[in-house]
Amino acid sequence: MNTSEIALVVAIASILLSMYTAYLQRKHDILSVRPLGYIILLNYETNIGVKIVNYGVGPMNIIDLKVEDSNHNTTDTLIEYIENKMTGETWSDFVEEVVNRPLAPNNEIVLFLYKYDEEDSKDEFDIKRNKLRHILKGLKISLTYEDLYHNKFLFCRELKGLFE
Repeated sequence: MNTSEIALVVAIASILLSMYTAYLQRKHDILSVRPLGYIILLNYETNIGVKIVNYGVGPMNIIDLKVEDSNHNTTDTLIEYIENKMTGETWSDFVEEVVNRPLAPNNEIVLFLYKYDEEDSKDEFDIKRNKLRHILKGLKISLTYEDLYHNKFLFCRELKGLFE
């Protein structure tokens, strides 16, 4: 083998190694900005609620949210489902629309929150909180979101058994 053939082999090996390194770098870049969506349940003596949290290192864009009950009826918002079951009530905090909403890392969106207010009767709060637990315990919440590279992810959380 002469020097020109050796140089050609080295050049081809260098090109292949560069392509592989670029592939690994691209894969790392995608993983380094990946969101990690999660649905948190608040079930305490003084408040009850549901939040979406981004535990990842990259922003997430919410594509879809579905709330499904045990009879397979679905709605697009949690507050809509709750208000169909408990009309005429006021809530501490809620969000109606989350579709196409970005969520930065380590941030949250409160889907629904009901907190004890010291101006209200504790007995009335307990009755309402227990009714909310009963309503929420049969639900399944499905969250579809995407990262910066438009990779789609699905996270589902069933609330059954969590409020008993």
